[in-house]
Amino acid sequence: MAWHTGTAASGGSRTRHAFLYFPCYGPTMIRADDPFDTYLLRVLCILIAEQSVSRTAIRLNQSQPAISAALKRLRTIFNDPL
Repeated sequence: MAWHTGTAASGGSRTRHAFLYFPCYGPTMIRADDPFDTYLLRVLCILIAEQSVSRTAIRLNQSQPAISAALKRLRTIFNDPL
């Protein structure tokens, strides 16, 4: 996982963005006002790989309720039952 920063022109103004190269997805653009943070990216990546909230919790050294709460946030962000 590596961070790269840069600027992008948007509507005549320049906006600062960070690009996260995540192993399971490739480059992902993150903005400061984006509710989708790196923790949620990690949870989503491992949830997809494990297909289990309990196994994801073990791999991230988190409790199962913490991963369930993150999954609830992901469901809200994507407006999808995942």
